[in-house]
Amino acid sequence: MNVLLAFDEGPGIGLGHRRRCEGLASALHPLGVDVELCVLGDDPVVGGVVLVDSYRLRADDEARIAADAVIAIDDIERDLAVGLVIDPDPGADADQRLLRAMSAQALVDGQGAARVAAVIATMSRHGIHAR
Repeated sequence: MNVLLAFDEGPGIGLGHRRRCEGLASALHPLGVDVELCVLGDDPVVGGVVLVDSYRLRADDEARIAADAVIAIDDIERDLAVGLVIDPDPGADADQRLLRAMSAQALVDGQGAARVAAVIATMSRHGIHAR
């Protein structure tokens, strides 16, 4: 199974999105999930399970994201029509999220990444087609 982790990075954006995705990739590998990291650009993102960590691109933009299952890391409280929203903001309103994950630092350090990785792996394994 394959999961594509697509993220923002660069001047004015920094490396936080990349670091979160690298932490998730490290947690997914032991679960037998093939992970591909992808810096978001102008080209569409295509994959079976796609996780999007971006302020610039909405994870539910079907013109830019083509996937069987889409997961978004989002901490700016957008109403996203995706299968799963992970809010790394520790003060997130749980009623507005499908999953209140953990702090951004926990994702980077891997403390919470294993839990999120298990959810992603389960979605991928069972072919969950959520949008």
